[in-house]
Amino acid sequence: MQPYDIVNNPLEEGTTLIEAGAGTGKTYALTAIFLRLLLEKSIDPDRILVVTFTTAATAELRDRLRRQLRDVRRFLDGQGDLDDTLRDIVHKTGAEPRTRKRVEFALREFDRVAIFTIHGFCQRILGELAFETGSPFDIELVTDASELIQSVADDYWRRVFYRAAPEIADYAANRLQGPETLASLYRRFGMPDLHIIPERPDLPSIDFTPYRRDWDALRRMWSAARGDIAARLLDPSLSGTVYGGLKPAPGPEPGQSRRTLKVEGWCRALDHFFARDTAPLPPEPSLLFFTTDKIVAATRKGMTSPTHAFFDACQALLASAEVMQIEMEAWLTALRYGFFRFARNRLDHIKQAGQLFFFDDLLVQVNRALEGGSGRRLAAVVRRRYQAALVDEFQDTDPTQYAIFKRLFDTPTHLLFMIGDPKQAIYAFRGADIFSYLQAARHARRKFTLVANWRSRPGLIRAINCLFGNRHHPFIIPEITYHPAVAARENDGGPTEAAPLVFWQMARDPHDVRGTSRGLSKQEVFARVLPAVAAEVAHLLQSSGTGGKPPAWSAEDMAVLVRTNRQARM
Repeated sequence: MQPYDIVNNPLEEGTTLIEAGAGTGKTYALTAIFLRLLLEKSIDPDRILVVTFTTAATAELRDRLRRQLRDVRRFLDGQGDLDDTLRDIVHKTGAEPRTRKRVEFALREFDRVAIFTIHGFCQRILGELAFETGSPFDIELVTDASELIQSVADDYWRRVFYRAAPEIADYAANRLQGPETLASLYRRFGMPDLHIIPERPDLPSIDFTPYRRDWDALRRMWSAARGDIAARLLDPSLSGTVYGGLKPAPGPEPGQSRRTLKVEGWCRALDHFFARDTAPLPPEPSLLFFTTDKIVAATRKGMTSPTHAFFDACQALLASAEVMQIEMEAWLTALRYGFFRFARNRLDHIKQAGQLFFFDDLLVQVNRALEGGSGRRLAAVVRRRYQAALVDEFQDTDPTQYAIFKRLFDTPTHLLFMIGDPKQAIYAFRGADIFSYLQAARHARRKFTLVANWRSRPGLIRAINCLFGNRHHPFIIPEITYHPAVAARENDGGPTEAAPLVFWQMARDPHDVRGTSRGLSKQEVFARVLPAVAAEVAHLLQSSGTGGKPPAWSAEDMAVLVRTNRQARM
C-alpha cells in the first residue's frame, strides 16, 4: 500500500481503503477527509455519511467534527491557529471568502450531518424508505432480545424433553445444564443468514435397550456380591500406586489403610450409581477401577490378578457406554441445530406479529431490499441523499455490512472511504469478520496506509517495527501485513537510555536459570509477578530526571494490562 497524504491525495470517486495502524490517527484522518470534501468538492455536510461502530464513537466523532469546523472558522477570522495539516487543507482551497462561507454553512447545518452507527443508518433507511425497503411503517426496535430468546429456548426445551428418554434427559441436563445454555448460544451465534454445520435436520433415535440390560445385570450383581467384590480389590497383588497402599493411613480412622479408604469411597459411589431408576450416562467414573483391564494392568509382576464376573461385566458396560456417549453427542449436536432452526422460525413469527426488529434485522432487511427487485430504486434514492460515505473502524464490519456499503456507494459517481486496521479487529463475538475487510481490500480501487504514529515515542516504534517487521506473516493470515510505522514526533520525555521494549523471562526456579525444574503453579507465578511489576512501577515513578529535573515518569504515563479483573485488583 502507498502512504496516504491526508492533504494532497486526490478525492476520487469509487472505493478508497485506508489502513491505519494503532496510533496513526484514524479518526483524525476521517475528520480531515470530511473537511476536504466540504471545501474542495463542495459537498454539503448533510450529503456526507459518516459511519462508526459504536454509539459512543458517533458522539465523539460528532464533537470532534464540530470543534474542527469552529477551529477553522477562528483561524479564518485571525483568532487562532491550526495544526499543519488543517492549515494546508484550508490554504489549498484558495479563495478565503468562499472557504469561510462553506465553513459557516457547515456549522449552521451541522445538526443535519449524518453520523450513525451502521445499525442507526439502516434504521433510518427502513424508517424513511418503507416503500422501497418493504418494511413496516411503524417498527419497534428491541435493544435487548435476551428475554425473548430465553422464552423461546424454554419452549423448545419443554417440547423436546417432555417425551425424551430419561437417559437423554439426564445426559443433556448434565452436559448443557438447561435451556439457558441454548439461549446463550443463540445470543452469541444466532446471526441472520449464518449457515450452521453440520446439518442435523432431525433428532436421531437411540436404542438404549442394550445399555439398560447391561446396567441392570450389573446392578443385580452388585447387590448380591458387594462385599465380595470390594474384598477382591484389597488383594495385595494390586499396585498401591493405583489402588492405594496397604499400610495404615494417618487420619481420623485409625487402622484404616489408604487402600481401604479408596475402595470404600468407590463402593459408595457405585451404591449411588445403582440406586438410580434409570441407567445413568455418563457412567460412574469409579467403575473404571472395577474393570478387568484396569485390574490386570495394575497387578504386580509375578502375581495373579483378582477375578470376578463383576469385573468383566464392568468392562462390557463401559464399552457399551462409550458407544452410547458417541450417539448422545450426535444427538446433542442435532438438538443445537434444531434449536437454531426452531428459534429463527419462532422469533420471526414473534417479530412479524409485533412489528419488532432486532439490531441485526436492520442490516439484513436493508441488504435484502438492495438485493431484491426494488434494490436499484432504493440505491438510487440513497445515493441522491448522500454523495460520499466515510466508514470508520472498518475492520470490525461483517459480510452484510460490507455488502450494503458496496452496493450503495462503490460507484463511478460516489466516494466511499473505508478506514481501518485488520490487526485491531476485536468484535468477532458480534459477527464481525476480518475476511470481509480482506475482501474489501482486494476490491478497493485505491489502497493507502497511514504510517505516521502520533501516540508512541520513536524508540518504542523502532522496537515494534523490529519485532513484527522481521517475521513473515506475523499475523498468520498472509493478507494481513505489517507496515513499519514512522514516529510523527520527537522523543518528548522519558529516560532515553531505557530500552523501549523489554521482555521479562521467569525462570522456573530463582536459582535455576536453565529452567530445568518443575513448572510453576498460577499461585506461584502471581506471587512473583505481582511484586516485580509493582516494584518496577515504583522504580519508574521515583527515577530522577537528568540535571536535577523532576522524575521523568508520572502515573499517567503507565498502563498495566492483565487478562482478568481479579488480576487487576491483585
